[in-house]
Amino acid sequence: MILGISQRCGTNYLYNLLLLHKDIIASNNSGEDYLLSQSDVLNQYVQKVKSNWLTNWNNDENKLYSGISQGLTYYLNPEKECSFFLTRTPDTRNLKHFPKFFQKTKLIILTRDGKDVAESAAKGFGWFYDLTFKIWGKSAKRIIDFRDENKMEQHRFLIVKYEDLLDNLPATLLEIMRFCNVDEKDYNFEKALSLPVRGSSFLKDDSGSVNWNNKTKNDKPIPGRRSE
Repeated sequence: MILGISQRCGTNYLYNLLLLHKDIIASNNSGEDYLLSQSDVLNQYVQKVKSNWLTNWNNDENKLYSGISQGLTYYLNPEKECSFFLTRTPDTRNLKHFPKFFQKTKLIILTRDGKDVAESAAKGFGWFYDLTFKIWGKSAKRIIDFRDENKMEQHRFLIVKYEDLLDNLPATLLEIMRFCNVDEKDYNFEKALSLPVRGSSFLKDDSGSVNWNNKTKNDKPIPGRRSE
């Protein structure tokens, strides 16, 4: 599972990069899944159910969480032979619930410089800078809190910088593949180096309208510089 710090942070780009490995395929979900971002409702459900249990019934809420986790995984499973199936969402809301509802899932958290996110969102979507900074800041705090609260589970999540994908793609991909425990020999590095950057970057036509045409690596944003 890939979670981005916010929209305009490169989740689609990383998603497409990882699909170049022969043992990683797309999940059954089309587009961004948003399963974790809405999991507060599931957590409330578990707690409301639990509130009706008598202590001497000896019911285990962890089993209920586990059952829901299996159901979410079943929904995402493309039912094809692979080492991993991949999904993504540019939203970290309810990140704290990841260990409960995705108990056998590995998580890649993608971050990007807040200034670049704000500039891209403003030019691409017309978002207000102050609102974008607030969204980014809240998300950054969720990621920091999650990292600090799950130090014993670090084998289950990896934080990746979008800038590292641009500056040092092969080394960053190798780190991700080791995290996922897949063989680097089965990855198409040549194709990865020529893969267009999409999602976090955009092109404007002569009228100034945004479109989703591919951008080449020569057009890539430069870390530390707010660009399209």
